[in-house]
Parts: sequence; C-alpha cells; structure tokens
Amino acid sequence: MRPLFILYFISCTAFLTGCVVEENLNVSPHEFADIVKNNPDIQIIDVRTPQEWKEGKVTSAKCIDYFDPDILEKIESLDRDKPVLLYCATGGRSSEIAELLKEYGFKKIYNLRGGYKDLLKEGLH
Repeated sequence: MRPLFILYFISCTAFLTGCVVEENLNVSPHEFADIVKNNPDIQIIDVRTPQEWKEGKVTSAKCIDYFDPDILEKIESLDRDKPVLLYCATGGRSSEIAELLKEYGFKKIYNLRGGYKDLLKEGLH
C-alpha cells in the first residue's frame, strides 16, 4: 500500500508543479515602466481596439485586439517562455487576457493596473 501512496504523491506533485505560473502580477504604471526599461525581451501586448491604438500606444507594443475573432491564434504566436506585459484602456480586458495566457501556459504575466489611462496620468507612456 505504501508504494502506491508514494507513486500517487509524486504524480500529483509533478502535475501541480508543471502547472504553476511563476508570476501573474497586476502592476502599477511605475512598475510597468520599470519592467519595460529593465526587460528588453519582454512582449508588450496592447489588447485595445485598433481605434484606441491609433490614439496612442506604448512604444514597441504589439496590438492584439481583445475583440478580434482570431485572438487565440495571435496569442498562440507569442513566446510562452518570455515575459508578457499586458495593457488595455483601464485594466479590465487585459486582466481577462492575463487569465487566458495563464491557461495557455505562459510563465510570467504582468497586467497594467489602471491601464493606458493611468499610464498617461502618470506621464509614463
């Protein structure tokens, strides 16, 4: 009986550790700016609409429209091993996409709390 328990414990532990996300953080505008500055390999994803994108964006951000019917294909084209920094207008849509990325196995996910509007308020765009 004991060997079966040990095998079960090892199997559960391996499964759970394989699903752990290293980081899934909501960050402030200042933390956002620091992450961008200190992580040249970060993938910056703007999930606003193309119209919102035209009104202003973070340099080097890639637009993946939250409402795009092909959003899952675009998410799958991202590198799961590189950190992802998400933002939208106020933080709601990007928060939902952060959860989706977690389900897709992304390891480091950052979401801009307050969105692009708060970034503008702080003069950090």
